[in-house]
Amino acid sequence: MNFSALFANIKSSECPLSLLKSYVNDGVVLKDFNKCEEIGSLVCFLVSKTYGLGLKILLDCGLDMSASHHITGDTPLILLCNEGLCGATKQLIDKLEPASLFHSNVIGLTAITQLLCRAHGACNCLESLLSHLCLCSALLPVDLRMNSHTRSMSSMGLLHSEPLFENDEGSQVLFTVDQLLGRIKSDNSERIISVLQLWIKANLLRLTYSKFITAFLK
Repeated sequence: MNFSALFANIKSSECPLSLLKSYVNDGVVLKDFNKCEEIGSLVCFLVSKTYGLGLKILLDCGLDMSASHHITGDTPLILLCNEGLCGATKQLIDKLEPASLFHSNVIGLTAITQLLCRAHGACNCLESLLSHLCLCSALLPVDLRMNSHTRSMSSMGLLHSEPLFENDEGSQVLFTVDQLLGRIKSDNSERIISVLQLWIKANLLRLTYSKFITAFLK
């Protein structure tokens, strides 16, 4: 069976997960299709179609769940975060490599931008994502990357010299309070507070010199 036939059959199936399982039982090695250009379209379709249910089946089939849609750049993780599907989101986060976690689509959306947008602090989605971070210079805002402290940390091997993520804006995790609040689109105060508490706990808030602080230091 070729990839085009596989994809067509899955798209027309009322129960694509059962069809996948039947292919596996018939000896079809699905991971062999991971090098196909449209594998990202297939896994994104499956995740959207099933609302993240049966994610373990997709993982067990050997399909590349880090693959991106060849047109939109979406990944299964971005789609799950966008829909607010917490259980499947955390399950997939645990299975992906750090670079895949911060992949951005063609309009710059990443898993973290979507989780912040929905203020997924209390459900542990954001905490799970942050726990998989590698300390890396690509996470720092541009104005902090080349200062002396960053260079000294790099010399001690604490920072990677090469950027890990392609999209600086979408992969940024260090924010001022105003920047962090600007990323959150939820109007639920408890959700907002949960995100602020998480960023404080993770020590990812940037302090800024306000007029009050300047006056106090004087």
